[in-house]
This record gives sequence, C-alpha cells and structure tokens, in this order.
Amino acid sequence: VAVSYSGAIIVSDTLNNRIQVFGRDSAVAHTWGTEGDGPKQFRAPMGLAMVDNLTVAVADSGNNRVQVLRIDSGEHVLTVGGADTLKGPRGLAVDSDGRFYVADTGNNRIQVFEADGKHSRTITANSVGTVEFKGPSDVALDSYRRIYVADTDNHRILAVREDGLERHLAIGHCGSAGAGLDSLNCPTSVAVDSKGRIIVA
Repeated sequence: VAVSYSGAIIVSDTLNNRIQVFGRDSAVAHTWGTEGDGPKQFRAPMGLAMVDNLTVAVADSGNNRVQVLRIDSGEHVLTVGGADTLKGPRGLAVDSDGRFYVADTGNNRIQVFEADGKHSRTITANSVGTVEFKGPSDVALDSYRRIYVADTDNHRILAVREDGLERHLAIGHCGSAGAGLDSLNCPTSVAVDSKGRIIVA
C-alpha cells in the first residue's frame, strides 16, 4: 500500500493482477491493470512507492520489473528493470532524486536505478562484510538516505550506507528466528518515519 500526498490510497491487488486507488472516503476511485506483460499489465504486483504526487512505482513481481504509472489516469510512464536485472522483485523505495531502490528478492540483492530507469549499481550484504541477503522483501530510506532492507529469510533488518559500502545497524539475529522483543521472524516490510523510527512487519 502507498498513500499519495493528497491522501489517495493505492493498493496492490496482487492475485487480481491490478492496482486499485481509493479516496479518503474509502470509495474506489480507479482500478487499473489486467494479467499480462504489456504496459499497465501485471503479474502479481506487490510493493508500491510514490515517485511524486502524481506517479507511483509498482513492483511487478511476476514480470521481473517495476512499472511507473500516473495515479489519476493509470497512464504508463516508465518501465524499470526486466529479466536481465530483476527476479521477482517485491518491495521498493524512491529517493528525492527519483532513484529506485528495488528489493531484487529472487537474486538476493538490492538493485538501484536512476530516475530514467537506467541501472546504477547493485548492493549485496557481502559488500558491507556480513552474511548475504536471503530473500530480501522490502526497502526503505531515511532522511540520511541510509537503506533499510527487510532481509526476510535471515530474520533481520539491515541498514547500509547509500553507496552500499558500510553497515549501520542490524535488527534481529541473522539466521535465527525468534519471538522476543529483539528478535524477528521473517520480516517482510520496513518503513522509517520522519523521526527515524523503524517500523517492521
């Protein structure tokens, strides 16, 4: 789910292969998408991130890509990635310069793309001296552009510097699931609020 600056609620309706937009009154405002691999078609759409007030990025997981659409018309704006750079992406984040940070779940890495969709760099956990990502499902950014990764099958949240070269912190115990307050069990989503608090599902 994503919320626009104007209050529109955008939902990935994954098994119906479509995106739904709701108004503040919870009424359906728009529905886009059918199953397929063309523009504005989806196969298991998952994570969403606002690019700006008018456009949203969709992790089109089954098509190994990200699609950017206008939220008022559903117009296709940009396709990011493809089978050569992504495999089953689930979550993503967009920074203030329009760069896309994508959880490349099937390839156990984070892929970064410029605002025009051009691939910029690849981030792996190995680059910061820790155990490789295993099924990373989501990405979030804080005001310092640190990258927070929901490293699902390693049962942790890992934060790395924007260039991917330095680890800042880890939440959870790598490789060990748990129910304690300092433990995680397959975290799938992560967000960071304006005060730097980290919210984990």
